[in-house]
Amino acid sequence: MASNSGQKKLTGVLATIRAFGQDTRGAVVMLAAAAVPLLLLVAGGAVNFASALKQRQSLQAAADAAAIAGAKSLSLSDAERDNVTEIVKGRRRQLR
Repeated sequence: MASNSGQKKLTGVLATIRAFGQDTRGAVVMLAAAAVPLLLLVAGGAVNFASALKQRQSLQAAADAAAIAGAKSLSLSDAERDNVTEIVKGRRRQLR
C-alpha cells in the first residue's frame, strides 16, 4: 500500500511537470526576460565601441599634431616650413 501511494505521488508530479511544459501561457514574458539582457549587452557593446572609436580619433589627431609640430621644428627654409602641413597630409594620403 505504501508503494502504491508513492507511485501515485510520482505519477501526479510527472503529470504536473508535463502540463507545465505544455502550457504556453506567459511564454512572451519568458522570451522578453531572456531577450532583455541580450539587448542590454549589445547596446553596451555599441556604446563601448563608439567610445573607443572617438578615443582613437582623438589620439590620431594628437599624433598628427605632434608630427606636424616636429616637422615644422626641423631646420627647413621658410618656404618649406610653410608647406609642411600640406606635405605631411599628402604623404599621409599616399600611405592609405
